[in-house]
Amino acid sequence: LGFKQIPRPDLGFDGSWLQLGDIQMHIIERNYNQNTPETPYCNNGKPRSPPVALRQSHHSAFMTNNIEEVVKKLNEFGLDYYKKPLK
Repeated sequence: LGFKQIPRPDLGFDGSWLQLGDIQMHIIERNYNQNTPETPYCNNGKPRSPPVALRQSHHSAFMTNNIEEVVKKLNEFGLDYYKKPLK
């Protein structure tokens, strides 16, 4: 695909960071021995409230200079999201 591997900090689990131009892809190796939740709303079939961000599971992450526009589009498409600004 043309991506180049870039340095990744030690996050305590296996994975790789790739970059193509301004786009980065972070790949996580799933550990089947770990009790990793599948969705922000469900943990191994048990409902969770409130939803939580999934640091080490299925997710997409985007960085933007206009979070209001991104939130507007997500709402227009009826997509769930978790918003946590970087400090």
